[in-house]
Amino acid sequence: MINSIYTKYGELQLVPPAVLQDASLNIYEADSMTLIVGPNGAGKSRSLYEIVSNVLSVNKSVEGKDNPYSKTQLVYYTPIPFVHPMPPEGEQFIDLSKRKRSVREYQNFTVLNDIAEFFGFTPEVVFSFHPADYIKLHIAQFFSRTRWVDIDSLPPALKQAIETLEARQKEAELERKKIGYQAYRESPAYQDLLNVEGETEARIFSYLRERLGEDYEIKVQALFYTTKEHSKMNDVVQWFLQELGIPFTRKLKTLPKTAIKAYEQTLHKLRRIWAVLRETDADGAYILTEEQVKILQEIGYADFGNISIKGMSAGGSALLEQFSIIENALRERKSRQDRKFSNLLLLIDEGDVFLHLKWQQKYISFLNDYIRKIKARGRFATIQVVLTTHSPVLMSDFPKDCIIQLKEDEQQEWGIFGAGSQEEIVSFGAPLQSIIHQTGKAGTLGEFSVEFMKKMVGRLRAGEAVADYHVRMIDDPVIQSFVKRLRETKEI
Repeated sequence: MINSIYTKYGELQLVPPAVLQDASLNIYEADSMTLIVGPNGAGKSRSLYEIVSNVLSVNKSVEGKDNPYSKTQLVYYTPIPFVHPMPPEGEQFIDLSKRKRSVREYQNFTVLNDIAEFFGFTPEVVFSFHPADYIKLHIAQFFSRTRWVDIDSLPPALKQAIETLEARQKEAELERKKIGYQAYRESPAYQDLLNVEGETEARIFSYLRERLGEDYEIKVQALFYTTKEHSKMNDVVQWFLQELGIPFTRKLKTLPKTAIKAYEQTLHKLRRIWAVLRETDADGAYILTEEQVKILQEIGYADFGNISIKGMSAGGSALLEQFSIIENALRERKSRQDRKFSNLLLLIDEGDVFLHLKWQQKYISFLNDYIRKIKARGRFATIQVVLTTHSPVLMSDFPKDCIIQLKEDEQQEWGIFGAGSQEEIVSFGAPLQSIIHQTGKAGTLGEFSVEFMKKMVGRLRAGEAVADYHVRMIDDPVIQSFVKRLRETKEI
């Protein structure tokens, strides 16, 4: 285990002195858990870089081959998009900031279920096909005298429906020119045309279903995905319809052979995907098991639909991605890494950044429980965690001697550490207002509201009127009372 790290900015102590003397005083599942805080520009991310850099560059001839630095596996993760440069990856250092994968692309069901249980929600992993409505509309447009299907050869009822639609379309065009677009949109004729179009399209697709049978949905889907990748869309659609025996007045000059081959390949892959899917939910999405997800990933589903998690917020998705990536990286370690690196140092840079306050309150508890599960596997003799944050909520879960507070100027060394510092840190179990003011070095009100209230007071003192609404929207009873008294004084 690493007790402290010496850097060019000074000593960074990871294990509190009291815990060094008596390990039973440690309150976390990890052998040490350290939080780095400080304002923007203070160097929190740079601190993690210094930790990695110094552990990797330890002088074995001085420290000895069995020094704790050389036995430590470093794992770094951050969800933030603007990543501080880190040392190059290697066997000892795993940089997960370069391995992020979308939650849509990777599902770890164990982590998902743990998060769902801990944070109290019920997710469902589902697969949804990309909507193919566009191709259906395009096909329907072929069934008119201007789009080449020979409607005189169609069944009488379908031919009559198409002729009725064309007549209504001509009437609608005259009506629009006569009364104007907006008035037409509000007229009964507009709704009537929509109804006729809907009825005609239903007849067209009923006609296609008769020819395609149970393959209707899958073949229309295959056509849709094929036309997305080929420029001669009309030729591809005409070939598709002619294969069903639908007569055309327009003759194809050449068969779209490349598109036909692509269609057949797409149809084959879609059949494999459909063979995996089973139960649907109320919205028509397919509910997936972990095994089904793995099969779909092997087939390659991304061109045809999405795997997503219903009932999961953006914060939940961020947590799933974070812990799935960390979990995956730890499980993929080679056996030789287990032999060489018996200690784990997990570095998480602003892992709480996408979480609501309520979930921030649970973040450290969840992380602590996750560390317990890693320890239970017996692959690491010790586990240490270093985090950075801007959140006063996270600060309330750390004793003061587990917090490193950086100064605003990152060149001024590591700032303050623990209770023996120049300024007292307020953190563990303390009210958020105290943490924000004393540890976070910030006010407890937003700057915009402060400036607005200052202007309000200034206007009152100048004898100007202030709207009662603006007074009542102040939710601090002391400030609101002061403003009310000031207004009453000026009104006398």
